[in-house]
Amino acid sequence: MICLNKVRVNADVHSYLGYAYRHIGNFNEAFNNYKTRVGKSILSTAARTSYVGEAYLLTNNLPKADEHLAALKQICGTGCEQYKDLAREIAEYRKKR
Repeated sequence: MICLNKVRVNADVHSYLGYAYRHIGNFNEAFNNYKTRVGKSILSTAARTSYVGEAYLLTNNLPKADEHLAALKQICGTGCEQYKDLAREIAEYRKKR
């Protein structure tokens, strides 16, 4: 039997590791941890989707970031914080290019 608290802790660990790896520029490990992350709540899914979209911007992959923005629209709508954050990041990215 799986302990749900352990699953939640593991989900958080993978999310934090993905975030940390993204910020030090190790994108392969960041993407691996985001993919490994478990958690079914809308909030955790939206956060992960937003983080992955930001990581794709840092690797100059605008089409993939746009895919994650579209996924956020499906997950939580255009009014959720994660959608707004990623949309702002994408807009800033486009201005710089």
